Amino acid sequence: MVRIERPFMDELDNDDQECFTDSQTWSATIATTGETTLGNIAVPAGELWIIYSIFCSGYGGEYRLDVTGTNAIADLVGKFLQNDVLKAGRDDELADIYTRPYEADIVVRGAATLTMYVTNAASTSTTCKGMIQYRRYKVAQS
Repeated sequence: MVRIERPFMDELDNDDQECFTDSQTWSATIATTGETTLGNIAVPAGELWIIYSIFCSGYGGEYRLDVTGTNAIADLVGKFLQNDVLKAGRDDELADIYTRPYEADIVVRGAATLTMYVTNAASTSTTCKGMIQYRRYKVAQS
């Protein structure tokens, strides 16, 4: 197991570390109650991402993040309830997010791959959407 300690913010606030806020979204049509990959993204070597917000909607159920790679967080275990379990039957396409994203504090050091999985509560074909928001830092490679 690789242990990654959360850095002190004073260590990350230097101008040479190019901190900025970013987000990634995934979307896929899913028609099963089995766990399905919604999408993945590579965290580049030499970067540290602190995920502070996570969201997923579909047809009720659960979703989870998995981190793999050299610096992966081996003990990241967490499933979240889908944020918007009331979407089924609604025709308001503009209201994709009915509940607020979950707050998170997940540290990922690159090189690694983040994968979001979704498990719907019903097998009705629906578009599932997932999103993470994070702070991205350049860090010295160890």
